[in-house]
Amino acid sequence: MAAGAFFREDGPIHLRVPRSSRLPSQPRTHCPGRTRRSWISGPQHTTPSHDPTESCNRIAPGTVSEMTLAWVLYAIQALGVYAVSAVIYRRFFHPLAGIPGPFIPSVTRFYIWYWNVLKDGQFYRRLDELHARYGPVVRIAPNEVHLADPDNYDKIYNIGGRFYKDPTFYGALNVSVAFTAISNEEHRRRRAPLNNFFSRRAVFDLEDIVQEKAAKLCRRVRDALDAGKQADLRSGLRAVSIDVLTEYAFADCWNHLDAPDFNEWFSEAVRDTGVMWWTFQQFPVLIKPMSLMPESIARKMGPAMDGWMDCIVVSFV
Repeated sequence: MAAGAFFREDGPIHLRVPRSSRLPSQPRTHCPGRTRRSWISGPQHTTPSHDPTESCNRIAPGTVSEMTLAWVLYAIQALGVYAVSAVIYRRFFHPLAGIPGPFIPSVTRFYIWYWNVLKDGQFYRRLDELHARYGPVVRIAPNEVHLADPDNYDKIYNIGGRFYKDPTFYGALNVSVAFTAISNEEHRRRRAPLNNFFSRRAVFDLEDIVQEKAAKLCRRVRDALDAGKQADLRSGLRAVSIDVLTEYAFADCWNHLDAPDFNEWFSEAVRDTGVMWWTFQQFPVLIKPMSLMPESIARKMGPAMDGWMDCIVVSFV
């Protein structure tokens, strides 16, 4: 029966084209489980499908897990391609590709983290070995070189120099102060209000405080030797620095020199902070969750961290 249209008083009636009359280029599909609309114009009538228990929106069992697995495989492949591309670029096409050095530090900062954290801060000794093998200039990270000639220090860190601080290195501290300012302009602006405290006259005015703390350390060392005991000069010298700084900056000396062990916990806390600093450089994604850690949990990480939390001063303006 051919397709056609008949008219009646309440409107035309459209007849469907039989399946045997459809052209191959005009296939018509039907979704099982959905209601089919009749082709009668006017009020819409629906009839149930052949199998009302099936649905076009229903996904066959196992399809979701297969799709998830496929996306996971795609993600792994994409990460693999990115990693291989990054290694090739950093090793052969990076601006520092011509600087001599081992392969691993040329493609990742993991080398520095390994020697500073897992090797208990032995990276400075490793640097001597690298310079002995590769020369005075060694590539120690994808974007970092190390110079053995001490004369380069004044060339880089002179006043008015054009070298900026490394954002990866200082950004791991997660604080915004003059010490962590990246650009020279920002550092100059932040330091300006403090310039008077570092003037020549201010340093001479501080001499009495320095001499007092140094004399106290000498007395502590002399008393320990007279008693046949050992004196921890590392902690003692750190105690001198802390007592001088706190008395001058806060007018509230922490008196580490008066503690029997020179408050060794502070040295441990500083050492632990160094470990976290290197870890945050390698894994910056950890900075945010660690900074949001409640104080009660942070204190349970160890006695050193508990004492470090006591040093934190929060001021509200």
